[in-house]
Amino acid sequence: MFLFLDETDYTCKEVSEEDFKIVIDDEEISLEPESEIYFTIGGYYCPKGKINELVSKYRDLKEKFFGSKFIPIKNNIYDYKDKYEEIEESLFEKVIKSNMREFRLSLLEDLANINYVESIVSIIQIYSDKRKLHAFPFVNVIQRFAWVIKSKSYECVPQIIMDWNQKEEKRVYEEEYHEIFHTGKDSYGSICKAGSLYEMGFYHSLNFSSTYYDEFLQIADIIIGSWRYLLKKFYNNDYKLEGDDIESLEKLASISREYRGDIFKGGLIFADKKDQKVANRFKVFIREEVI
Repeated sequence: MFLFLDETDYTCKEVSEEDFKIVIDDEEISLEPESEIYFTIGGYYCPKGKINELVSKYRDLKEKFFGSKFIPIKNNIYDYKDKYEEIEESLFEKVIKSNMREFRLSLLEDLANINYVESIVSIIQIYSDKRKLHAFPFVNVIQRFAWVIKSKSYECVPQIIMDWNQKEEKRVYEEEYHEIFHTGKDSYGSICKAGSLYEMGFYHSLNFSSTYYDEFLQIADIIIGSWRYLLKKFYNNDYKLEGDDIESLEKLASISREYRGDIFKGGLIFADKKDQKVANRFKVFIREEVI
């Protein structure tokens, strides 16, 4: 058994049940040859009263597959390879690498089977205006999460958590959040259908953490990383999914509930109107593979 330890006393840590967690991650999808690059941002929400239950399920899975409830996990396990080897020389090869496939599928299955976690993901092709590239899908995702909260009349203080390891993107996200929080519009003047985040009781600023230490971000990383892998195959016109790919897609589709694109729905969203033909093709792709 391998144990991951640091100075934090995890056994005593409880998350405030007044929180409503919205956890967001982002990824770029580079195609081969790299003539096109797509950007995807999204995450999941977990309402109050269910946060500690979600953490408990996640820790139990880590203990089952990796021998420790507190070891950090990312979808791309090679990001932490050196850190695993610092803990124990054979940890990466004998434990992490050999068990990651089953762990990922088990986590996605658990998320698909509980009705209080829902994922929303927005995709856009990268154009010359890099600021808008990050701003548009970010606002797109946030207002959809806001609409879920509004439509279900949750009594909570929604908090948005993102990975702190950003550069220019972090500033863009903070600027856009400030605008939609106070005015209900993004910096380009587009109106957020759910209204201002201030009026809905959202926390006044974004919360940034580290995926290495934050379990909520680890879960988001696995969800978005799994979508990224399947979307990359799709954009590369690789429509042949087998075994684990189909299993992952089934679970991700279930977590996302719906792939409808109107403003009141969640699911997988193709943010740019020019991508609607692609969106329709992907919906057919999902139905053919999953249903």
